[in-house]
Amino acid sequence: EPRRRLVGFELPAETPAPQDNHLIVDDGGRMIGRVASVGRSGAVGRTIGLAYAPPPAARAGTPLRVKGDGGAVAVARVAAGHDPVGFGRRPIARSLTERAIVSMMYV
Repeated sequence: EPRRRLVGFELPAETPAPQDNHLIVDDGGRMIGRVASVGRSGAVGRTIGLAYAPPPAARAGTPLRVKGDGGAVAVARVAAGHDPVGFGRRPIARSLTERAIVSMMYV
């Protein structure tokens, strides 16, 4: 099993957006992954992104703790329906969030 998986995540609308390469940390503040790409989605009205996270943290609905500048931690949620291995195949997106994440993958 891979050490990390590429997962889609979303943040609440009022949460400041992290930057690429910001850390994903566990409850003790230890690094367990990194933000790969992030951006504001007008379609879903919130910040969405992609991050590398360990398999236990890659399940839909799992909270991801993103450590930003100055040590501030924002809690994101892993989005459902993300298929990072779907290059060349079209993943089926069932929600606006999923469609926005899939569109980020193919840009």
